[in-house]
Amino acid sequence: GYIACEIEKPAKRLVRRRWPGVIEWGDITSVDENLVRKIAEIYEHVVDVVIVGAGSPCQDLSILNAHRQGLEGSKSSLFFHIPRIVKLLKLYFPQKVQYFVENVFSMDRVAVKKFNSTLGTIPYMVDGANFCDAYRKRLYWTSWCLRSGPKVHMKHHGTYIEVTLEVKKKPASSWLDKGGVWEGRALIPTLTRALPSLKPFSKPAGIAQASDKAIERWRADNHCFQVYNYEDNHMIWDTTKDQYRLPSAEECEQLMGIGKFYTVGAVKEHFDSRATFVTRRQLIGNSFNCCVVSYLIGDLLTSVCHMPPVPLETHLEMHTYDPPFNEIFNSSQVLGTSGRETEMVREYLRIAEKGGSDVRLELGVPFRAAAWPRAGARTHQWVWEIVHGYPWRTSENVHINKLELLAAFNCLKWRTRSHKQQGSRFIHLVDSQVVGAILTKGRSSSRLLRSTVRRVNALVLAGNIYPAYAFVASEDNPADLPSRWQYVAKLRRKGPYQSKPAKISVKRKAR
Repeated sequence: GYIACEIEKPAKRLVRRRWPGVIEWGDITSVDENLVRKIAEIYEHVVDVVIVGAGSPCQDLSILNAHRQGLEGSKSSLFFHIPRIVKLLKLYFPQKVQYFVENVFSMDRVAVKKFNSTLGTIPYMVDGANFCDAYRKRLYWTSWCLRSGPKVHMKHHGTYIEVTLEVKKKPASSWLDKGGVWEGRALIPTLTRALPSLKPFSKPAGIAQASDKAIERWRADNHCFQVYNYEDNHMIWDTTKDQYRLPSAEECEQLMGIGKFYTVGAVKEHFDSRATFVTRRQLIGNSFNCCVVSYLIGDLLTSVCHMPPVPLETHLEMHTYDPPFNEIFNSSQVLGTSGRETEMVREYLRIAEKGGSDVRLELGVPFRAAAWPRAGARTHQWVWEIVHGYPWRTSENVHINKLELLAAFNCLKWRTRSHKQQGSRFIHLVDSQVVGAILTKGRSSSRLLRSTVRRVNALVLAGNIYPAYAFVASEDNPADLPSRWQYVAKLRRKGPYQSKPAKISVKRKAR
């Protein structure tokens, strides 16, 4: 089970799109014992370990903020809710809760001691530069003790323990965009949050040591990042434009151990390139270095859960999520040209539950009635052809769910008329979550729908067919066109469509 506490809109949008089955607890200040108890009723008997990963806002703690207020600040003081929630989880998940808490290394020693006394442990300082070509010094307070080893060295510094890892990094070509050249004279500075502003913040960090060229670039970019990011040795040389540039969002994602294009899910369609870059860099700047977190979790599983240790280089290959079902296939391939339909159906059946309460309508995560928004198949990646379509003879006073269920039943009847279709496995797209759940489970308590469900089940058994139902948003449903016959008739009179209504080809450009 996955639970997220998030209030920032782009971050919530990203989590919902990448993890559509996630349970949203919203504002961390509103999490109470009632919420924890409800989760425990679902998961207490089926989980082996509960991992709490938390990173309270660092704006009031970071040295980059000239007016930082420490743990008394309104943002960074949210830290105190972490031990409160951990305590609640331990109450309902006894002997199962582990946690790690992350924050900036540049906080003052007074704040570090406050963290230490509150959490009852001293932190480990692990730099993301152990795994990538960018600095990211962070303190990690963990509920378990990290193990030292031949390639894991630890040095005590009183209030924290510095961890140095001997990891064979990937070459720069693995994360650079095409045409990008990184001279490697200095590591990329810590990837901070993008904050464009017409006026610079008070007492900007590094301004006294900055070169004139860096200051000029900084001002031209509306002071988006700290001025030292604009120095030649901290930038990427673009061979296509013969000039230096900041690391792209994709490069930053890979430096942070995040999947390439992962943060695109937070971007709205109307965003221009600038707004897209800023939004993605804000999320990246606020995130964990996933390679470091992978290392921490790996150590936890080894020391607490008694799993065999893995080489440190393994954490460079970790992915932050399974690719959504519709991203597994190359969008340049057109279904129907090289047997890709079979591959798609096989892959969907591999991840789909066959029935019961865990109906998987979305892609790769268990169905939850409260999950919103539902993740739908992006059908525009392939070319579709409507081969069976008809207008309703009467639809007045008929419930929409009844019509949707009848449409699915009629499609099954059309399939079973062909001997080749009998005994086949196939995917049927539905844009009704209600109908999709009913068809997948094969039952319904609704008197209105029960008779049609029985007919569907009888046809499935008689035809020896194996339908799998996938959810698709109405605007992406390629089978939605027949419901617009009057509109299509107008288009046909104007000339765009010369074929019969039952043979209209719908083609969409692959992204």
